[in-house]
Amino acid sequence: MANLTATELLTVALGVAQTQSAGIQKGELRGNMNGSTDALLDSTPLLILGGANAVADLKTRPDHLIRIPVLKRTTRTVGTTRTCATSTSMDDSALVTPTWATITGGFKINLSTSFGNMYSFEQQYTNSFNQTMRILHEKISLDNLTFLEANKATIAGQVGNINTFNVLNGQMQTTLANKDNYFGFAYSEMMQNRYSGPYSHIHTLGQMNFEIARQTAQGAGNSTNLAWQSGLGWNHYAEQQFTGASGTTGSSYIFEPGTVGLLNWIRPDFRAGKDIGTKIWTKIPDPLYPSIEWEMMVSLSCGDGNDGNTGGVGYENAQLVSFEFSADFSRLARYTSTAGDTGVMKYAQMSS
Repeated sequence: MANLTATELLTVALGVAQTQSAGIQKGELRGNMNGSTDALLDSTPLLILGGANAVADLKTRPDHLIRIPVLKRTTRTVGTTRTCATSTSMDDSALVTPTWATITGGFKINLSTSFGNMYSFEQQYTNSFNQTMRILHEKISLDNLTFLEANKATIAGQVGNINTFNVLNGQMQTTLANKDNYFGFAYSEMMQNRYSGPYSHIHTLGQMNFEIARQTAQGAGNSTNLAWQSGLGWNHYAEQQFTGASGTTGSSYIFEPGTVGLLNWIRPDFRAGKDIGTKIWTKIPDPLYPSIEWEMMVSLSCGDGNDGNTGGVGYENAQLVSFEFSADFSRLARYTSTAGDTGVMKYAQMSS
């Protein structure tokens, strides 16, 4: 319904309030399950020294966070005899350099033709805003998955010895015969790598959702009790855009909270707010994720011809208002001195 042409005249019997609250409208706003965003945001305060307060302070900086100091893992020589000699071992440090990326989205409303439309400006804005946020949230989640895949553990000898590690795909593989032990095996292997639970579990939908529900409900009253695995400590996050590889029925990214994180930053001039007449610069909180903020630029303009005009004769020009949203994001992974030993374990339930 480009530019709302189908509803310019009040010729339909149903009122706006009825259609907007009814199921006939809701399908157009149906969004993804963006569990990876929830998982990374929940993990962030445990990744940054100072916790939630430090994360909040980072958002008030005039610039991006560009370096984070860490103390590196070291080795020591263990002796068996007392000696007057002093140790020559010295610790070392490193700097983590976050990578930032900007995402943007927006929409336009024709104020002139809104006068003859059954949808008011407020109703058009609400719908357009929700549609824009839905698309931006999907982009954030897609970038999360790219980040997790790039930062998954790739060291075969350090990710457990119960399942089979596929070096080519960089994932632990549970056979179909062992699907009832998927979470128990993963829990044991995370412990082998010195990661303690509860664990964050970002997972595909479909069969994996079914297995989580089935095994959680398969308690002591059943012939085979599988529910004990849920009690080991799992936080499940369903991710719509996460698809498993060929030959699998479900896949997971599993990590100890504090292993990865998602930072958000907006410019100080948007935080302060400014009205320059034709443009307003301000900020708004994300409607789903309270720790995310967006820059919002509101622009007023005049449009001729086909520039958003659908009013016909007498509406050859129009008042237009545009809304642009933007923000910067950085995804961080726990520092490691050993390449590939990241703590983000990828698991796959094989179909055979």
